[in-house]
Amino acid sequence: LLSKSELQELFDGVVVVDDMEKPTFKPDPRVYEYFLNETEACLEQTWLISSNSFDIIGAGECGWNTMWMHRDPKTVFDTWSDGHKPTGVAKSMNEISDMLRNV
Repeated sequence: LLSKSELQELFDGVVVVDDMEKPTFKPDPRVYEYFLNETEACLEQTWLISSNSFDIIGAGECGWNTMWMHRDPKTVFDTWSDGHKPTGVAKSMNEISDMLRNV
């Protein structure tokens, strides 16, 4: 998926929750903390990209930048909590690539 959309070059690696001492899943804040610890990433430069609103909300609550993949124009962003909006919205993987290159 990453290589087909020309996004692979933007990543240094892949982190999976299965490698956690006690695996859990998004939107558990420990997942986002685990990622930052494993990659020694800077929070301000870290992005979560998803088509799931719960992923966007969870990452946003942890201070991450978020990109909502708006695949279907009929789909509305589900704001389960007031004020939760993605940092950016994209309609395709190539659009995500273009947006991230301009960050």
